[in-house]
Amino acid sequence: MRSSNRGTLNRPLWACLAAVCVMSVGSLAVAVPAPVDNIAAEPRQQRDRRPAMITEDDIELIKVYEVDLDTKPRIDIEKDVLRDFLEEFKADDRIPRGKKAQDDWVNKAEGYEQLDLMFQLRAREYYKKVRVKGSVESLRAWRRIHGSHVLGYFRNHFGDGAVRGLYLFDKGRETEQIEMTNFYILTQVQIDGQPMIDRNNPEESLLLQWALPREEAKFAAPQVNGWRPRFRNSDDKRFKELVDWIKSLIRANQGSAYGIDYRIPGQERERPAPAE
Repeated sequence: MRSSNRGTLNRPLWACLAAVCVMSVGSLAVAVPAPVDNIAAEPRQQRDRRPAMITEDDIELIKVYEVDLDTKPRIDIEKDVLRDFLEEFKADDRIPRGKKAQDDWVNKAEGYEQLDLMFQLRAREYYKKVRVKGSVESLRAWRRIHGSHVLGYFRNHFGDGAVRGLYLFDKGRETEQIEMTNFYILTQVQIDGQPMIDRNNPEESLLLQWALPREEAKFAAPQVNGWRPRFRNSDDKRFKELVDWIKSLIRANQGSAYGIDYRIPGQERERPAPAE
């Protein structure tokens, strides 16, 4: 009887001890750190603090705006897009009339002819659905200019925070994105009201003026450490080559943002002017 009572009396004690053990094991399980593989990776935008560049779709859109239709480039536009375009602008007299004429335009017209009609009607919402096959001459020339003048000279003096409101990307990431992001920036940015790339007055582009000797320039280069001119004067062959290149750009886009929604580093965000 006594032995039985003692076992009965000890049961609460054993129960308490068991509960403590379970809680301790549970605490230890919580305290063990998760395997490294299960830890979420740091977001890319936190690891890479540099500003974003324009996207591949943005690059394709710039190519559409800058393509020279006189060269009869290869243009690809899906038939469904063409038919939607015809329906959207059916009230315009320039749209082919009748089913046969429209079918011929969709199936037989050259891509550059189809794009030309879109340009005439300023059907900007359709430009992003167009693909330019092959290179655009002015942008192909830009690749060389970007390497020699922009990265080789201009950015070293002015593009790394040396001039307020001007940021240019350097080497280190996708080459075409760097080239085309810098192209976009330089076609959009103005310093004290003067364009970096002035399609209307190419010689007055700051991209060129700031590379002239200060006494030769209409818009003298700002005071930055280590500055030196790249051109002897405006008769310098390299200066004239850049003037010719700017003249080759499509002038209708002067001041436009190509329909791209992109915040230029160092610039206050503004509503872009309508693209032409």
